Parts: sequence; C-alpha cells; structure tokens
Amino acid sequence: MIGYSTYAVSKRLIGGYIVFINLTNHPSSGWDSNQICDAQRYGDIVDLPFPQIGVDITTSHMDELVDIYYERIMGYDCPVVLLQGEFVFVFRLVTKLKAVGIRVVSTCVERCAKEENMPDGSVRKISMFVYRGLRDY
Repeated sequence: MIGYSTYAVSKRLIGGYIVFINLTNHPSSGWDSNQICDAQRYGDIVDLPFPQIGVDITTSHMDELVDIYYERIMGYDCPVVLLQGEFVFVFRLVTKLKAVGIRVVSTCVERCAKEENMPDGSVRKISMFVYRGLRDY
C-alpha cells in the first residue's frame, strides 16, 4: 500500500474524508477485486471520465481542459487521483495537482501478450493486462 501525502494526512486529521478519483478511460466497474481494494483504502471511488482529446486540439484548449479538471478535482476533500490517458493532458494536470500537494498515482500492470499466426499470413495479437499495484507520479 502506498502512503498518504502530507496534504491528505493533515486534512484527515481535521475531519476531511479522502476519496480516490479514477480519472482514466477505465471505469472502476471493470476493475478486478485487487484494484478496487487498493483504491478503497483511500475512501470512496469516484469515477471521473477522461475527456475525449482529439489530435487537433490547440494548446489553449488543452490548457482549458486541464483547468476544468483541476477545478473538478479540487472540489473534493482530500482526493487521491488515479490519472492515466493522453500524455500531454496527464503531464500538465499531474504537475498542477502535485504543486498543491495532491497525491497522484498510476497503475502498475503486467502485460501478457500472445501472438497467433493466421492462415492468411497476418498475426493476431492478444494482450491481457494484469493489475499489480499503484505507483506515485
């Protein structure tokens, strides 16, 4: 289990309630029991769907999205945030959240891949991702 940030501990000591915000493309309803258990150590799981970010997004629009999601997250008392998705958005939001002491994590997964040669000469690849824990940014 990963520990609480100083921010989260100080808020909990004065009556705050820590929530685990899932800001990814993977709703918690599809998680395995180990991932749910790890997340619930921090409080209730709140699914915040990851925004659709097109390849043609402008820098200013990206900044607006980051600000919108930052404000949504800051509306929770003592959040721990699981944040994964489009790289630039994630980098900017992680940077902003960590600057104010918000704990941000990512999942550690083991990728198991199997390749199968098809009769037409193509290769079919099946990947399975197995949850192994959480890691701080």
